[in-house]
Amino acid sequence: MDEVERSLRDHGFLSPVIADFIPTHRKSQSAWFVIAEKLNAIGQRQLQRGADKTVKLSSMDPLNIGVRLLIRTMSNFQGSIILIERGMVVEAQTLIRNCYENGFWIGAFFTDPKAALDAFKLDETKSQDSRAAAILRIVEQHGDPLLQAKMRQQFANRRAKSKENALGLEELAKLARLLPNYAFYREVSANSAHPSLNSLERYLDRNVDGDWQGSFILGPEKEENIGTTLNLSCQALISCLAAFGQLIGTSDDDQKLFELNEQYKSLAGIE
Repeated sequence: MDEVERSLRDHGFLSPVIADFIPTHRKSQSAWFVIAEKLNAIGQRQLQRGADKTVKLSSMDPLNIGVRLLIRTMSNFQGSIILIERGMVVEAQTLIRNCYENGFWIGAFFTDPKAALDAFKLDETKSQDSRAAAILRIVEQHGDPLLQAKMRQQFANRRAKSKENALGLEELAKLARLLPNYAFYREVSANSAHPSLNSLERYLDRNVDGDWQGSFILGPEKEENIGTTLNLSCQALISCLAAFGQLIGTSDDDQKLFELNEQYKSLAGIE
């Protein structure tokens, strides 16, 4: 075992040797990182354009919500790039998953603002009611009588759960006219967001015949997986920025985004 392997074994991704992987990954995937950085610059400019247009709008205006969704998208994207540089593919894909979901909402706020806002509000109501119900169930089982009485009173006046079904993500993607991206969303969810036999398979060290060799895979991912994850990250941001561009109207960056999308498709091997 060399010093790098020992350091990774002892410290994982907090090892000081992780910093040495960054220039290696950036060099081997330089074309992807160039596109990512250019997309990031466009995203930051579009974010400022959108923010400038919301000064006199209410917080519930579709554009105001869209700007906040793009703030979240840009930080998710930037976080994914920071993680990818270090070979942390699984962790990066959890953030890319967020980018896809943000894009569905941004797109929906353009295609049908009223339906999107109604769905957004209902989604929040369902989430609050679900969290409240979970807390109450826990208190009923583990709280003392005084706490139980207090919690019952606290939630007694909460609005009843809406009988209307929340808009699922697949339907949201349809509403946003981004249904093809839903397949990518499901894929990164399966790979990274939830523990499963599929997501845990990547940690088994198998030989060419597919047999487990009794050891596990730790540390930065293989270059091919890093390239694939950069591909997903760029694709998710392109769709978000295209949707946001429709929401705020034409800008100087529309042509630049189109040209970057052409470069992306060429690099990704898309006809």
